[in-house]
Amino acid sequence: MAFVKAKASDAPRIYHKWSAATIIAAALKRNVWVIMPLGGWKLHPTTYTLLVGRPGLGKGLAMNEAIDVLKESNVANIISGKLTMPYVLDLLHKGFQPALAPGASGSVTINTNVDHTAFMHSSELSVFMNAYKDTIETLTDLWDTADVFMTGSRQWAGKVIQRPSLNLLGGSAPEWLAKSIPADAVGGGFTRRVNFIYANAKESPTPVNGFNLNAARGNLVQSLRDIGNLRGAFTFHPRVLPLFETYYKAAEPKEFDDAASSGYITSKPAHAMKLAMIHSAAKRDSMEIIEDDWLSATAMVEEAQDGMQRIFRAIGTSNFVIASDMILRYLEYKQNHPSPTHQATRSELMKILWQDLNSTAELDMIMEMLETAGMIKQYQAGRHIVYESTIQQKAKGQIP
Repeated sequence: MAFVKAKASDAPRIYHKWSAATIIAAALKRNVWVIMPLGGWKLHPTTYTLLVGRPGLGKGLAMNEAIDVLKESNVANIISGKLTMPYVLDLLHKGFQPALAPGASGSVTINTNVDHTAFMHSSELSVFMNAYKDTIETLTDLWDTADVFMTGSRQWAGKVIQRPSLNLLGGSAPEWLAKSIPADAVGGGFTRRVNFIYANAKESPTPVNGFNLNAARGNLVQSLRDIGNLRGAFTFHPRVLPLFETYYKAAEPKEFDDAASSGYITSKPAHAMKLAMIHSAAKRDSMEIIEDDWLSATAMVEEAQDGMQRIFRAIGTSNFVIASDMILRYLEYKQNHPSPTHQATRSELMKILWQDLNSTAELDMIMEMLETAGMIKQYQAGRHIVYESTIQQKAKGQIP
């Protein structure tokens, strides 16, 4: 993060942090794993990260900073998201010739096996997901990192991919995401495998005087090369296992949690373990997960969960769900930017909703529903009825 601060990036720090974690997973590929406590199954650090926020917030900036370092390190097969899922599968099936990259001591790492792993990025992932009907199902299956991948589609009948791995870093605006994921898929296999990272405000640039950007970038590149040379199973420091057991037992959704949060909660131990491997690999080559790795990993998982309800409230069976989300986002924006006031009038709301509603009566229905749910409040201000959000915001640029 020192490199990001020195460059005075105004993209949300959470975007940079998750982009960095995802490219580390891409460098690790499926060369490392843990044998999961309380289950005994093998888990690779395969990571899907989707940065969610309004256009112009800095999703692409954060992604590109990380991707450029990954490209220079030459430790991952990078493919663009401007493709279709069948073509991505075809690339994985054919495989890649292993890249020759300087090893940890300056030697050359040579692997004669064809590599069936890749890192995919897309600045607007919803376009990729909508381009092929089985994309969500296929991504779901690939996340599991099975030794052999086979799909039942007609085009791919009888074809298999040996030892595949796909790491994914994408971006999307909330409204595009709502159109890309069917309501009946929320909370299912795909959404619980993805870390949806939400932010709603830019950061204040904090340049660091005297910081050598070239040297720092060179260190990052070499670190990724060293990480790419790791092989084998991670071990656990004795203090980690009881922490994992506590976290695992707590990963049970409540009966009336929203669908997106419920699905993600059940996968939190797996996401945390993946991130613990990533944190360990980023800091040392001992391949031991220590307490600090685990605590850092669970903190990231919790911040991802915090944003999921915000992201997926625009997905549902109601005809007014998208309009309702627009109202909530506008009121939350007003709360964060109270100039001249943090309330909104009916006239303001209709100016942003006139394309989505047929009458003010529909607005009344939405506002009554949101007020009954305790998500907004309304009161008289002079001659006008005004509305404001009841959701308390955290610090600027952080997960609400």
